[in-house]
Amino acid sequence: MTNPMDSLYARLGRKGVTKAFARRLLPDWWDDSLAATPSALLQAQLIISSGMNFELRSLRDASAQIEFKAARRKFKFSKAVDEPSIQLSAEYATGIAKLAVQAVPSAYIPPPPSALDIRNALLLNHKCIDLSALLDYCNRIGVPVLHMPELPGKKMDAVAIRHHGRSAIVLCTKKAAPYLLFHLAHEIGHIALGHLGSDDGTLIDAAITSNTADADERAADSFAVQLLNGSDIRYSSGEKYVTAAKLANAAITYGQKNKIDPGHIILNFAHAAEIFALANAALKLLPATATDTSVVNNNLLAHIDQDSLSDDQASLLTKPLRHTLEYRDKMIVLSDNDILFKLAHCDLFDEFLAYIQLPVKSIAILHTCIFKMRKTLRNNPEVLVRLERFCQLVTIITHDEVDIDVLEAIMETGADAGEAILAATVAMTPGAYLITGDKRAVRALNTMADGPIKSALAGRVLCFEELVIGLMHNSDFSELSIKLTAGSACDGVLRNAFGPGRTEEHALACLYSYADELRTACPTLLTPRPVAR
Repeated sequence: MTNPMDSLYARLGRKGVTKAFARRLLPDWWDDSLAATPSALLQAQLIISSGMNFELRSLRDASAQIEFKAARRKFKFSKAVDEPSIQLSAEYATGIAKLAVQAVPSAYIPPPPSALDIRNALLLNHKCIDLSALLDYCNRIGVPVLHMPELPGKKMDAVAIRHHGRSAIVLCTKKAAPYLLFHLAHEIGHIALGHLGSDDGTLIDAAITSNTADADERAADSFAVQLLNGSDIRYSSGEKYVTAAKLANAAITYGQKNKIDPGHIILNFAHAAEIFALANAALKLLPATATDTSVVNNNLLAHIDQDSLSDDQASLLTKPLRHTLEYRDKMIVLSDNDILFKLAHCDLFDEFLAYIQLPVKSIAILHTCIFKMRKTLRNNPEVLVRLERFCQLVTIITHDEVDIDVLEAIMETGADAGEAILAATVAMTPGAYLITGDKRAVRALNTMADGPIKSALAGRVLCFEELVIGLMHNSDFSELSIKLTAGSACDGVLRNAFGPGRTEEHALACLYSYADELRTACPTLLTPRPVAR
């Protein structure tokens, strides 16, 4: 007997929805065999209809072409995009946004048409108009904001919807937070300026670009620029040659003085000068929090009432948001050779992974690491075997996509080539951390002049002594001490801290002494001190 879901999947496929994507719409408990019961099939059709904004009658009629629900739609196109190519994604974003609207507990307050009024009100409680500030504003006026970069069809930049007299915004780009900031300000502009009209409907921005003749788009752009800057300004440079580091540093300095998000300043400059490669390199030098996109969906879930939705509705809403809900999922730990050398000697790779609570593939090492360690450990085959097994599991860095200006600035500190590559990668990768057993390298990085590179590394370096402190806080001391004592020949601090008759108090006092010395010398680079979980 043919399963009714087979026919439904085939019809959805002709509409552009793959079977895999359709299965994502359905709850985790769903099994296709349930569709043999008509009421269960109807339940699945209702869920898919809600998520994709499909007309239910067309889903129910096996001989009919599936149609979207009737609604007023305004598509704003770039030359490379047309309506049919993005409608599937737009309708999906609309369906999910409607669920978010349903779950907002606060009253809806239409935003005023003056961008400066909104800016001035926000600056009473925020240092600048950054992504967090605009999300806070949307919370206050009852506008849910979603980040949905994973879509079933061709992607657009953003969508603004009106549903039952309320508004919602969906951001769709995979780019860093400064892009989302401008897109959000742009969509608030559409709502504030009345571009959605008074009836339910959707305004789809296929590509938000300054090169448009569309009056609504130009008005929303101007609104966004005024909201973020306080005036309709475009930035330029008096210097003929601008590096990523100089651009990032200038944006941070100017932004702090004028209460403007530095990432927006960089992108504003890039649009005016048409130098996006340089701008993207500069964005990577900003602190990780300035480019983190997870704040959008974390904010949404903190301000909606999921109890107002059924379990199936909540599942449908949260599934497309999961890619950004946990910033930890995007973290990368870059480890230098010295850390691996010491962990291998002490047989602590399992304890290390348990402590950092990340998948092993989130650990990244240089491709040259194992070759160097084979030479260093040629007379210690047992330790080398441990190291090689671990290196087979981690991510190997083979690319050379590191900004030359950043590399050269780090090399000027006296760092060696491998250290420079690791540090530069951390500085330019949101969510990345450097774990190092080389205190000399940390002190070298600290000699850099204050600026965007040093700021990007701030709070993102974990030294070996504090890693061991973290392991001690979260492991049984007697078992850990045995391993650290056995491997202490690899490190002088371990020899002083661990050994026969050495207590946990003695070991911690010794480790803290060395760690405090490094913290005093390098006050901004180290991660927060480990604590017991």
